[in-house]
Amino acid sequence: MTAAPIPLDEEARLESLRELRLLDSEPEERFDRITRMAQRLFDVPIVVFSLVDSERVWFKSRVGLDFPELQRGDAFCSHAILTDGIIQVEDAADDPRFRLSPIVNSSPGVRFYAGFPVSSVERRRVGVLAIMDTKPRVLNAADLKSLADLARGLEAEISATRVSTVDELTGMLNLRGFHQFAEKLLKISARSGTPLSLVYVDVLNPRGVSTPTDREHFLKQVSETINQTFRQSDVLARIGSARFCALLPENSDHASETATARLQTAIRAWNMEPDIPFHLDVVASGARFDPANPASLEELMTRAETAVNAMRAVRQLDWGSS
Repeated sequence: MTAAPIPLDEEARLESLRELRLLDSEPEERFDRITRMAQRLFDVPIVVFSLVDSERVWFKSRVGLDFPELQRGDAFCSHAILTDGIIQVEDAADDPRFRLSPIVNSSPGVRFYAGFPVSSVERRRVGVLAIMDTKPRVLNAADLKSLADLARGLEAEISATRVSTVDELTGMLNLRGFHQFAEKLLKISARSGTPLSLVYVDVLNPRGVSTPTDREHFLKQVSETINQTFRQSDVLARIGSARFCALLPENSDHASETATARLQTAIRAWNMEPDIPFHLDVVASGARFDPANPASLEELMTRAETAVNAMRAVRQLDWGSS
């Protein structure tokens, strides 16, 4: 494989990379959710958020790869950090720069690669968001723009480290983080023509949960049930004290209904377990984002919240009459 030239700002670039303190760190959901989303949007087997170190390329987040790093000379990403734009390799087997790479000639057998550089706050290209496939392909202009948008989402996570976008109790996005990430996805959806669904979940107060500690345990169980119910590519958030949202890339016309039904099934299964400390109960509703007639995130959330509030009022009337 042809080794990539060393960037002119290599020393400053490596300094910026190390100041991030991301190398050899544990996986983080804020990055993993973006690589999962990229895998689903582009329908590829491999997605990585790589960090280009002095001698290696280390994967801060990866989907579809068994190994955590490559030698820098063997990595496509060492070429991708040389430009401000996207590098696209339609067929690596026919590209003299990459056809001798071990990831082309052996497992996983990469043929297609597209990568967009990820920069630090100082605008140093420290890493790459890359998608890969085991067959040749070409991204259209809308796909290229979507990949760039997701890479900028990674940059936003890097720059927003001092401003929390994660709910400490559940590990999900908080309201700020959900708004930031969801707005980007709606733009990608409108451009690519891929529908999305939003699911709004309101947790009803259970009997027997009275102390702050009880409520913390209760909300943790709710969040675990939601995490286990929704798909890895779905974006989950705790947006209020006992309210949650999920943004779902659609693969059917009834994605939100299917997800809501799965959640209710999981809650019924929990409630049937012996010796549980409390029963779970939620009301949930969805709203669909149509890229042909795009609504704002606020409009989607208001539509779903209005339906949930109506369902909650009916449930409370039922309780009052029982």
